[in-house]
Amino acid sequence: GTADLQVSTAGLGGGAWDTSAKAATLVLSGLVPGAAPTNGYSFSLWNNSSTGVSFNISAKATVTGVGPADQSKLLLNIYENGTDPDTGSNSTGWITLANWQADPFKNLNSNILAAGQKDYRLAAKLDPSADNNWQGLTVVMTFTVTGTQP
Repeated sequence: GTADLQVSTAGLGGGAWDTSAKAATLVLSGLVPGAAPTNGYSFSLWNNSSTGVSFNISAKATVTGVGPADQSKLLLNIYENGTDPDTGSNSTGWITLANWQADPFKNLNSNILAAGQKDYRLAAKLDPSADNNWQGLTVVMTFTVTGTQP
């Protein structure tokens, strides 16, 4: 069959589906060292092809105002909506910003997307040892979703 993986950044449930680049503004505010994660961003993937599509999530992130040594204090997790980011099996697990940049190709643990739609969330949290250098900073991230037929 023909692979047709589409993405929507219109929030959970999709919306404006596209096979090309999508952009969305993500603001993670109120992050406090050691506090519960912020689940502020969602996106949807839709397999509109005749066969299942396995996919990987790769990300590159740059940080404004923080040196590389401090990038281990911000942790990110992309996980399937409706699951727990700490215990869900369909997630990247908690990965430091430094690790996203050092090795940007990250897999979801369950990476077969059958026909239909799946919704995902991005969670972020600060390590309990994060210092005041993180206050008021902006993190700019670009996520690329790639679909390949199994």
